[in-house]
Amino acid sequence: MGVDHREMGQRIAKRRKVLNLTQEEVADRAGLTTTHVRNIERAHTKCSLEALCKICQALEVTPDYLFLGVLKPADEDLMASVVASLQLCGKKQLKLVAALIACVVDETPPYNLK
Repeated sequence: MGVDHREMGQRIAKRRKVLNLTQEEVADRAGLTTTHVRNIERAHTKCSLEALCKICQALEVTPDYLFLGVLKPADEDLMASVVASLQLCGKKQLKLVAALIACVVDETPPYNLK
């Protein structure tokens, strides 16, 4: 099982955009060059372990997110509260919540709210 650098780069770019950061801002936070961050995002260059750790800190994520796409909740109590609230929702409400989350995270809602 190898590292899919293309997917990892896409996750870096997605997280950067969620945080409303530019490549330059991520590079500054991570102590890397903007060109290096851009090349990692586009999978034009492989990311060293040191650069990966710096990018994780800059993007406030763990390496498992960049490698596997799995985000660990920063606040497990808050996450549990949200899940408990979602369990009380009907199908229409869940679609609305899903669309809202998609807008916040991806900026493109995947659901038709009809």
